[in-house]
This record gives sequence, structure tokens and C-alpha cells, in this order.
Amino acid sequence: MRRIYVKKLAACGVIAVTFGALMLAACAPAAGPARPTPSPGEAVPLAHALNDSGFAIFRAATKDGGNVAVSPLSIGLAFGMVDAGASGSAKDALGTLFAYPASGDALLGAFNSLDLGVVSEKGGGAKDVSGKTVDLPVVRIANRAFIDTSFTPAPAYLDTIGRYFGAGAQTEPLRAQPDKSRKLIDGWVSDRTNGLIPKIMPADLPNPYTALILVNAVYLKAQWWSPFEHDTTSARDFHLADGTVIQTDTMGQGLDARYAESDSFDAAVLPYVGDLEMMLVVPRDGSYDSVEAGMSQAFLDTLDASWTTGHIEVNMPRFTTESTIDLRDVIENGLGTTGLFGADGLDGIGPNLQLDAAVHSAKVIVDEEGTEAAAATVVGVAGTAAPQFDAVIRADRPFLYVIRDVDTGAALFVGRVLDPRG
Repeated sequence: MRRIYVKKLAACGVIAVTFGALMLAACAPAAGPARPTPSPGEAVPLAHALNDSGFAIFRAATKDGGNVAVSPLSIGLAFGMVDAGASGSAKDALGTLFAYPASGDALLGAFNSLDLGVVSEKGGGAKDVSGKTVDLPVVRIANRAFIDTSFTPAPAYLDTIGRYFGAGAQTEPLRAQPDKSRKLIDGWVSDRTNGLIPKIMPADLPNPYTALILVNAVYLKAQWWSPFEHDTTSARDFHLADGTVIQTDTMGQGLDARYAESDSFDAAVLPYVGDLEMMLVVPRDGSYDSVEAGMSQAFLDTLDASWTTGHIEVNMPRFTTESTIDLRDVIENGLGTTGLFGADGLDGIGPNLQLDAAVHSAKVIVDEEGTEAAAATVVGVAGTAAPQFDAVIRADRPFLYVIRDVDTGAALFVGRVLDPRG
């Protein structure tokens, strides 16, 4: 979850704008202004722009080492709510960071279209590789404004985030009852993440200056189009970056899929039932750093132009990745973006406001059934002779992944696994 605290100057105190960049959000948006009809065409350019900024944040965040997962979509939507009330240097800095493909009402319309275009429910289900009908992916986005009783945001701002981001609002005694408010917001987040993020609020928020906390959450639950058989999962070698070899539970299967091979990496597309897919990228020995440094929308475009379809073998460890990053540090010190934090420019929310801090947390669970899958039926197909594969994609060393929406190209999550043990 991303938390963005907006600092309010002098007599006005501090506004805390909290962005929730969680992997999962499980409630329908609160009722609010009628949302415009989405236009799929305007969502794609914005999705690609947010992907690039998300990849940049991901690359900067990985410098501290360890497994990392971020949600470019959630980061982009959260800062989009800030942009809706920004002006001056803050507006300029947001434009530099995210390279928005539009402005004004057109940009707000694109955010609305992207938000609504990515959201999906399980509905009547669809068929997996075996022909069995299983649930379609669930992707939910939830936004909320928690407003202190002493602060009144500009009505036009609340109308804007309600109309284009589906953000509801409620007034709470944030300053007067910080402990109770933390529990309230943590509970809201936990409910919308199926308990995956039970606590997100820092101990120093709300504080005596807090005026507003915005929360955004994104929830994903999807089942593989071709599930891995539990019976094929076994302990196998995984080669850490330092040369150490460990044993980890590794899934394996053969399937018809798109794949790519190059001198520096192997890659494959693992589809979910519905309109989501995971792009698995396994750098070759000695190439991990250069491949990770090149992760971008252009990298995705290059892959999309080079896929070959064939019968492939895929081996990948089960893993759970949790990470929290200080977005202010990453944006200012990692990316060198200035003028966004500690500067005036949120007049659309209220007078004399500053963005003070930003934090992002994410959690990704991958197993035989899918990603954040609760339960599913696994169907195996056996042959009487050894299968012949066009390629073998074996994630037995540090690897990268992107989970994206097929229609818009939006990267819901991007991550790396250096050590599948967590």
C-alpha cells in the first residue's frame, strides 16, 4: 500500500494523503458521483506511461536488495488522485515522473477508463486448458478519503476523485483519536485485501496535524489457464546470486505457450483464465543485473514483438513476496525527481498544502492454482512417451515477473525473486 502524506502549512496543519498500493482490494467502490463511460482506447497510453514510471520505481527500489514487488498500476492511480488536486511545481513534478499522455479532463477520463477497464469479477467463469469452467480473475480497486473533523477539502476535489477514481469519503476524528483512527483505517484496508495486509498505518499517523488520509487498494486473484499439478511439485535446486544452491519447492509443467529465448534471458507468458497473464523472465548466468536494469515498457514491447508459440516446459518455485518501500526516498533520491515533496502545489485539495511522504507495500502469492488463489481443481494430462519441448524455461535462479492486463497492457504487479524462501 502506498501512503502519501500531504503536509499542510502553518495554520492549516498537515494533510496526510495515503495511497494504498496493496495487491488486493476486495470491496466495490463506495457510492459517489456517476462515473463517465470508459473508453478503452484512452486507457492504453496511460497504462504504458504508468508502467514506465512503475518500472523506474521498481528498479530504484531493488537497490536495497532482497525480493521486491510493486504495483505500477496502484502507484499510478494513487498519484493520479494527487495530480487531480495539484498545481505549480507539484503538478510539473508529477508530469515528469509519470509522463502523462494527456492533461486536464482528458487525463482524468483516461484514469477513469483505466480503472474501470482493469476491474473484473469472476462472473460466470471460463474454461481452463482442460475444458473445466473455473472462476475468471478478480481485480478490484478501492479508494477512500478519511477526512479529519477539523478539515474541509475543496468540494470540487472530492467530486473529482469520486467521479474519476470512485473514491468515497468519510469524516473521522483523526487528530483527536489517532489510535482509534489507525485501527479504523487498518481495518478498512484489511477488509479490502482479504487480510493479506492486516496493518498498514504507521505509528505516527494520524498525528496532531493530519487533515486527510487517502487510501487506495488493488486486489488480484487469478487462476492459471494451465494449472500446475501438485504431484509434480518437488524440492529442486535454486541457485542464489552468490552461488549458493538451496532446495525449494518447485512447480513444473508442459504447456503450449508463447516464449522467447535470447543471449541474456529466457521468457514465457503464463496465461490466467481470463484477461490476465504473467510474463516470466529468467536472466541467464551473469545477465541478471543488465536484464533488471532494462525492465521498461520498451522491454515489454520488444518481447511482444518476438514471441514464438510452442510446447514448452516451465519450472518455477512457489513463492510469496512481501515488500514495503519508502516512495519519497525512491522518487527523490533514487530517481532524482524534485519539486514533488515539501513544496506547495496542492491547491485543488486545499490551500497551502505539501506532499510529505509516500510508502508502498505489496504482497504476491504464487502457487499451483494461480496467483493469490484460494482453491482450484488441478487437472493433469499424462502421456505414454517422454514429451518433446520447443523450449525449457527453468526459473532455478533469480528471476523477474510482470502480471499485466491483456486488454490495456497495464502492469498490475512487477517483481523479482532473488530467494524463493522470502
